[in-house]
Amino acid sequence: MISEKDVYITAEVFTTKYLGKEDLAVKLLNLLLRNNTPYVPEKWGADGRPRYGIDLNDFSPIIKEWLAPNISDKYFKEVGQENELLDLITDICLATDAVYGFIVHKTRESRQSPILTPAERLPGIYWANFFGQPYIDFFGREKLLATPCHEVREINESLILLLTAESPFQPEMLENDDIPDLIKGYLNQNAFAGPRFPDEPCEVPKFDFSDLRPKTETLDETPDQNGKYFA
Repeated sequence: MISEKDVYITAEVFTTKYLGKEDLAVKLLNLLLRNNTPYVPEKWGADGRPRYGIDLNDFSPIIKEWLAPNISDKYFKEVGQENELLDLITDICLATDAVYGFIVHKTRESRQSPILTPAERLPGIYWANFFGQPYIDFFGREKLLATPCHEVREINESLILLLTAESPFQPEMLENDDIPDLIKGYLNQNAFAGPRFPDEPCEVPKFDFSDLRPKTETLDETPDQNGKYFA
């Protein structure tokens, strides 16, 4: 039996772009605040530090923390309006030049791969699946646009959205794997974590991490298992 506390939606966005910039911080904060959305947290703070209330008239403390060397991943949970969230995550993907992102019900998320980053595998097929330029090149634009699913949206030349159902709460997305398995097989089963992963590696696109590299250093092309090059 699923308890009320387990009923929530998760959204994640991955990008190879460096996010520690003031103009981007302001843009994303404005996205969260637009039209009095419910996504503004009551408090904010870095891991292991005190939490502070949000002053809607002064973002400078948040921006100062945003520009610090270590920034925690951001997740959007406990939302009720999936279409509103879909619009928000789409805009965040556009603002960050995201290479991949998804929105998923917790029940569906728990049925697929929770480990590592898109640099090592695709975690699964969810309700909303955002594919940026590396995946458009990897799978092929026409193939992605013809994916057998509820709806395909070509957001722009560098972002395609696959919706597997009308809502993340649809029974076909919560009770079985038929739709995700169909789409995985259609796109490329080897891009998704299989039963022998990580011993058997997945096929992945070529990512450009140059925007994340210090200008004076040469870094390894592939991020470590903690995904340090992904936001």
